[in-house]
Formats: sequence, structure tokens, C-alpha cells
Amino acid sequence: MVYLTVCLNVLDGVDYDEAYQAAKEVEALTNKEDGCIYFHVYPASREKRQIMIWEIWKDILGCAGI
Repeated sequence: MVYLTVCLNVLDGVDYDEAYQAAKEVEALTNKEDGCIYFHVYPASREKRQIMIWEIWKDILGCAGI
């Protein structure tokens, strides 16, 4: 299995809520992909403008979309 933890920093000038909603839409689609075991988006820190993503994939090929 492949485990990933990703921290997204939302750029200044980009609406945090819109970025978070877009990430949640990606979450819904990604969880349907072959090889995806778990994909979760979490608002880590509104003040620091960070969004976290936790991913678990069956293998590196699924993670890479191959």
C-alpha cells in the first residue's frame, strides 16, 4: 500500500472556501478510482490557509493513475 499526506497552501487572492470545496469535489471523484482505498480532504488551518489530504492507495501504479 501507498500512504500519502499532502498539505496544500491556498495562495493569497484565492478564496479559501472555494479552494476547499474544489478539493472536496476531487475527493468524491478520487474515492471512485481503481486502486484508491481512502482519500480524505480536511481543512487543516484556515488562518494559515492550509488544506490537508490523506490518501491510501492499493499500490504505486494506482496512485500515479497508471
